[in-house]
Amino acid sequence: MVGGGGSHSSSPQSAHLPPEVAALHVFLDRTGGPCGRWDSRDHAVFRRLASSTHAASLASGGDPDAIAASARKRLIDAVLAALPGLYTRTEVEAHAAWDTQHEALLAAKRNALAKWRADKEAAAHAAAAEAAAREAQQRRADAQRLAAERAGRAAELEAWRVAQAQRALHEERIALESAAEAVAAAKERKAKEAAELRARMAVVQAVKEQARLVKEAEMAAAAEQEHLRRKEASANAIAVRAQAEARVQAAEEARRVAQSQKAAAARAREARLAKAAAAASAAIESRVTDDPRRLLAPTAAQRAREQAVADMMPSAGLGLESLTHRAVPNWRKGL
Repeated sequence: MVGGGGSHSSSPQSAHLPPEVAALHVFLDRTGGPCGRWDSRDHAVFRRLASSTHAASLASGGDPDAIAASARKRLIDAVLAALPGLYTRTEVEAHAAWDTQHEALLAAKRNALAKWRADKEAAAHAAAAEAAAREAQQRRADAQRLAAERAGRAAELEAWRVAQAQRALHEERIALESAAEAVAAAKERKAKEAAELRARMAVVQAVKEQARLVKEAEMAAAAEQEHLRRKEASANAIAVRAQAEARVQAAEEARRVAQSQKAAAARAREARLAKAAAAASAAIESRVTDDPRRLLAPTAAQRAREQAVADMMPSAGLGLESLTHRAVPNWRKGL
């Protein structure tokens, strides 16, 4: 099997890399990519067998050239056995040669990249140190400039403070003079306000007195109106009470009349009922004859029970007189 090779075109970043990196990329582009035109799985098998064969040859010791030749032969035999029918011995030997060159270029790339990174870090450290030195020098210059500026500002501040003190003394003197004038004006104003207050108080007192007199007059008028209202309410109450008493008397009279009519109707009804009862009693007595034996005669149910008891105890010699009679009516007890 033959696998396709990948492209390793140069980029802007590769221009700054070591030439060993470019050499590896050119080799891979020319020989078919990282698997040397082999299938990636087949190449993985090859690399595994190459690693194990190399480790075994290192452990055996001896002449390096002889060891390398023996290891190469064992590797080719192992690959042909692991990938039967896929590659010829010539193809495996060519791939082994390619792999040896690839591993060498790969090791050179690793070493070159390690050196390139170390040089880059050293250059970065040197640039950082140089930048730190420049920054320290700039800080010293800035500190000196700031110290000069602070000294100039301190002098200006001192001059400003002196001017402010002088201005404050002048303003304080003017304020004292203004305060004295304000005190005198305040005294005059207070005296004037006191006189105005006394005048207003006199007016307020007169108004209060007038309001008191008006209120007393209003209260007297209100008391008179209340007295008249109460008299009128009392008269109205008397009239209402009289009307209520008249209604009560009329209702009582109507109730007496109704009771009288009801009693008359009841008496008439009782008379009709008594008359009807007398007529019914006469009709019954005319149809029923008096028979005392009929009242004391046993009922059919009683005769049936007595016969049942006699049939159940024929040889006992017991009469009906010795049996306990149940279901005897109360009106027959003691007869």
